[in-house]
Amino acid sequence: MSEVGRYTLDTLQIFFPWDDDLYTYFKEHGLGLSGLGSKKLPLVYTDNCENTAGLKERKRKYVIDPRFFGMTPEALGWRRTQRETELIIPAEKPEMGIANTHSGDDNFLSLSLITRIGGVEQYHLEYSSMSEFGRIYKNWATFYLPFKKARD
Repeated sequence: MSEVGRYTLDTLQIFFPWDDDLYTYFKEHGLGLSGLGSKKLPLVYTDNCENTAGLKERKRKYVIDPRFFGMTPEALGWRRTQRETELIIPAEKPEMGIANTHSGDDNFLSLSLITRIGGVEQYHLEYSSMSEFGRIYKNWATFYLPFKKARD
């Protein structure tokens, strides 16, 4: 295996279907209650707003409250707003490691996500309503690199 590079992402989004184990965990711990409505879908989300918008932090809507993990926004370096589901989150800068792997005559590209940088998790969880995606969607992940890095 030979490393191609390691790049800071602009964003990373990972979606889990509404009946996934993660959704079940959140539902059992109160997701869909306390004014959040019902059938909310968990999304892993990152926003490197420092690179994309020149902002050190950004208010995010639809954040899954870290209390579901026994944490507080303050413990994560986030700030509260007037709304429970809107938090101000510093720019998140997860990295992607890319390597070229050989197996016989075949070449494969290997991608690895590094979400903990400097001891700080570089993602948050958001929710979206089921009606936005519908039942036909399965797991998916998408990532965005800065254009100059994507060319590399």
